[in-house]
Amino acid sequence: MDYVTGDSDWRTCTIRLLNVSDRIKYTSHKNSNVEEVKGTLLHEIVHQCHHIFHNDYRRITWFLEGLATNLSNQKYEICSLDDCDFDMLRSDFRHYSNAYQFSYTLVNYILNNYSDDEIERLCKDPDYLRKCAEKIFDEAKQWVNSINC
Repeated sequence: MDYVTGDSDWRTCTIRLLNVSDRIKYTSHKNSNVEEVKGTLLHEIVHQCHHIFHNDYRRITWFLEGLATNLSNQKYEICSLDDCDFDMLRSDFRHYSNAYQFSYTLVNYILNNYSDDEIERLCKDPDYLRKCAEKIFDEAKQWVNSINC
């Protein structure tokens, strides 16, 4: 996809990144720079580390991407979740518009409102995360609306 500038393969513990000139040439990142490459590298390292933590092959993409975008300090902002179809975000992340923005917002809510123990449990126990997902979405939606008032 034209927005992909890096990739992480948990099977081989490999990270692949496009350099700045290839990002500009082959992707939609026409104003790319070295700082963005560094952010992408950190994003992919977060994916590798998180995989070691949970080792679940039935991926929870919204959480994985939200965690990586938050922990790598990539340039996303909290957004309203009123227009987010959470079922679509969970089932078809790659083809869902604003998926990274919504995921960033959801995980930002978790990181700013949950205890360290609860965050660790969500990171390590994907079945627990799946069980809590709807509740997290509803809470995050209310949180965003309360901070935007």
